[in-house]
This record gives sequence, C-alpha cells and structure tokens, in this order.
Amino acid sequence: MATSSGSPWVENYRPRKVADVVGNEDWLQAIARDVNMPNLILAEGLEAIIFTAHGDMREASNNLQATFNGFRFVNQENVSKVCDQPHVKNMVRDILEAKFDDACFGLKQLYDLGYSPTDIITTLFRIIKNCNMA
Repeated sequence: MATSSGSPWVENYRPRKVADVVGNEDWLQAIARDVNMPNLILAEGLEAIIFTAHGDMREASNNLQATFNGFRFVNQENVSKVCDQPHVKNMVRDILEAKFDDACFGLKQLYDLGYSPTDIITTLFRIIKNCNMA
C-alpha cells in the first residue's frame, strides 16, 4: 500500500532517531508482557534495541526476542552481544577529549576483532549524528 507521495506507508512512520521511540516504548513493553518477560528489560536495553534496529520495528522485535532468549535479561551489554555491533562509544569519547592516539588504538582493536570498516564507520556515524555536542 502506497501513500499519496508514492512511498510505502511503513516508510512514513519508521522512526528515524532513538528519541522518536524512546519514551514511547509501550509497544516493546507490550511485546515483553505478551511473551512473559515483564520486568526483565532495562531502559538502556530498550534504547540499545532501538539503536541496533535502525528504525525497523520488526527488527527491534526480533532483537528483543533474541536477547531475551539468549540471556533472559535485556540490558545494553546483552543486546550488544546478540546484535554484534562495534562498540565505538569509547572511541567517540576519546575523540571529544582530544585523545586521538587512544581513539586510533580503539579503531585498530575493532578492526582486529573482525569488524569491517563499513560497520565501524556506519556505527560511528549513527552515534555522532545523535550526539549532543553543544
């Protein structure tokens, strides 16, 4: 089904940023209740699920289920393990603190762990894009 603009209906309502969904996690909590995992999800876990889903609610639901099935507890660390995204937050912090040697060392570590340059750069871009640097 397409809208009058010609784009698929789902594209018009896909969240673009974590802030579009965070604070509005009722649908994820409802899914958690329906599959009998209430009170086993931390707010940071929901934010990590939304971040790894790239705005796709189906992927968010799959990530929630996979994390819960793997660890029985949904937090940021467990979501990162299941969804296997490069951990670049320390690198961003090092850059903001002008510790460029440490940031480069972190980049090399991620590469040595087997993350592709595309995955590292894409994740960096997504974090920096949503970062408040003012």
